Amino acid sequence: MAHRWAGGSSISPTRPVVAFLQDVLEEILDVVDTPYVHLGGDECDMGWWADDPAIAAEMAEHGYTDVKQMHGHFLRALGEFLATRGVRMVVWDEGFVTGGVLPDTIVMAWRGHEVAGRAAASHDVVRTPLFPTYFNFDQSDLPEEPRSEGGPITLGDVAAFSPAPPEWPEDRRERVLGGQFQIWTEWVPSERRLDYLAFPRACALAEVLWSGQVEDLAGFGRRLAIHLERLDAMGVGYRPLAGPHPWQTGGTGVWRRSGPGRIEETKKWVESVSREP
Repeated sequence: MAHRWAGGSSISPTRPVVAFLQDVLEEILDVVDTPYVHLGGDECDMGWWADDPAIAAEMAEHGYTDVKQMHGHFLRALGEFLATRGVRMVVWDEGFVTGGVLPDTIVMAWRGHEVAGRAAASHDVVRTPLFPTYFNFDQSDLPEEPRSEGGPITLGDVAAFSPAPPEWPEDRRERVLGGQFQIWTEWVPSERRLDYLAFPRACALAEVLWSGQVEDLAGFGRRLAIHLERLDAMGVGYRPLAGPHPWQTGGTGVWRRSGPGRIEETKKWVESVSREP
């Protein structure tokens, strides 16, 4: 089987690898009865593909001139296999951009709102934008906020999120299946830290996904205060609304925040990649 890792972030999209992954998926589907399988497809390092003889030969066979076409071909091949088992594939929005989708593919759009709108013109979409649904980012700019990957993404930012923006045409709004928050755990050393990052922002996102953008912030705040008592009773180590407890700040070591968050530079990056053709 010809395959190669590039920094652990990419694998050869050749026919033997597709066959191997189809075998893996078949074994999984024999055990797990599911209508959906997420194939990923995000953050794939394709820089070395054109120089790989096996990949170049397969690209020539299909008449592809761009490695992105091979990325789409790879995902479609796996998606077509899933379809034979009555399963819909789910991909991150890179798969949509490279053409790695089938008509019934669900696109999880994380790189901004623009690519989500484009995907919703033709596919069902799950809204997962970096801003404001990546909860591995800071919750505030307070100096005592424990260190994370950037931010902030505040409780108010999440409450203001509109999964199906009113400016979208109705046919695109109807394509929005829901949403999801993400906490990537490279900077999360413990379950308590995970609790801190998830809550109460998860409460705000639940409100948004059930009821739409939060219009009555005061009413939401009153309901949230009651819900925090439930989290207390369950032992959830959430972030208090006024700021972290002393034991949640990370002390004076590496988990104390150092320097301002990276929200503006990250937003600019998201805006640039979301417009990729």
